[in-house]
Amino acid sequence: MFEILKKQYLLLIFFPILVNALFNFFKASRNINFETVNFYDLVSLLLLFLFFCTVGISVKKSLNLHSTAFSIVVFLFSFFIFDVSTLFVYKLLSFKQIFMIVNCIWLLIFIYKKRYLETFLITVFYYSLNLFNKININQLTKNQNIKGDVEAVFFSQTQNIYEQSYYFSVTNFTFEGYPQFTSYIQALFSLFSVNLNEFIYLSISTKVVFLLSVLFFLELKTTRINRIFIILIFTSLIVNSDWLQFLFTSSLMSEGIVSLFGAIVFYEIFNSKQNMRIIFVVFGMLYFTKQFLSLIVIIFLIVILFNENYKKFVLFGFFGMALKEFLYIFVFKEINSSHHLSQIDIPLTLKELATLKNLEFSNIFLIGKNIFVDKPLTMLLVGIIILYISYKFSNKVVPAQINIYISVILFNIFCILTLYISAWKNMELESPIRFIWSFLHLKLTLICLLFDNDKVNAKTSS
Repeated sequence: MFEILKKQYLLLIFFPILVNALFNFFKASRNINFETVNFYDLVSLLLLFLFFCTVGISVKKSLNLHSTAFSIVVFLFSFFIFDVSTLFVYKLLSFKQIFMIVNCIWLLIFIYKKRYLETFLITVFYYSLNLFNKININQLTKNQNIKGDVEAVFFSQTQNIYEQSYYFSVTNFTFEGYPQFTSYIQALFSLFSVNLNEFIYLSISTKVVFLLSVLFFLELKTTRINRIFIILIFTSLIVNSDWLQFLFTSSLMSEGIVSLFGAIVFYEIFNSKQNMRIIFVVFGMLYFTKQFLSLIVIIFLIVILFNENYKKFVLFGFFGMALKEFLYIFVFKEINSSHHLSQIDIPLTLKELATLKNLEFSNIFLIGKNIFVDKPLTMLLVGIIILYISYKFSNKVVPAQINIYISVILFNIFCILTLYISAWKNMELESPIRFIWSFLHLKLTLICLLFDNDKVNAKTSS
């Protein structure tokens, strides 16, 4: 009975997303002029993606990791970990020097692990990519979508890191204490794409997030039909909305990286049985990202501390939190560690929430109206809730992986609503929709798990 219901939900709730995207595609295809398609971007993007895939495969085999997508995350995070760790003893290394040192370390690891073919392919793809981009730099799409928060924050942060260093960017801030982790990753994407003296934002350096997302969905432990379906839903959402493209794949905004990396690491915790220490170290580094995800990281680590299967690895997850706090105690002494928290009168906000005084509850209704206007988001959220309730009624035991995912999604929404009825009650009410779109990859992964005919491959269950 549940299988029939699931198929009906698939058609009734999520299918309109595909139909709408298909309709708009055919409508737009009438005006497509192939002379306007930038094939230089396509070649460059393919080379960048192949480079990361080859690196991921080599890291996966060298460290005995579970997936290529997670191995790429480990590779990228290693630059940031090395960079911020050296700041305790030396602050004058440039970003490009860090880039060279860490790449050399990885090459030595690959050679030591006898990954000769992968090392050769990595070298070929890297130099082909850089040579192609330098030769065709004027034909590549660059410095687009420099507006809004990108213009105000993210472009200057990425530029400062790329041209100088992470230390320089934090100490010469645009907004004091504003998170710079995603800007660091964007600077890495840009430097892998082309090594120039001055920072130029190439569109392919963020569009690669789309292809890395597809890679992640392809590696999910589920049926082929489920993987194809989720990729189609993701593609439909992104391709059919200029705004979602701006958030996730076509600008220097942080949503794409945070959503993708968060989903990859969460999935790895529940679906990998090897090198859990590495997984939890990487998970803890998410503390450097956005405020709500940082809070979720702390809560998750505390909760899972009492789980027999994880408790001996959980302490490695606190490495990221300790690293950040020590940075602002010993390295960035005069700088606030959190831009967003510094804007809030925390004692007053907590008092108002506890006493239910001076709260703007009407904002919840207004935010709800804005969600309803965003039809794809409405279908996504309603579909998840219906599927989860049906799954819960049809199964005696719901795997912890599913419960954790739904908890993260609901907790994120709860935090957004709490913030906008208290500390940010006088702020405009369009931004909450952007924050609710956060964890898009986790939402799609959850849908995939709920549609799975087999048991979710989780280590624990609730």
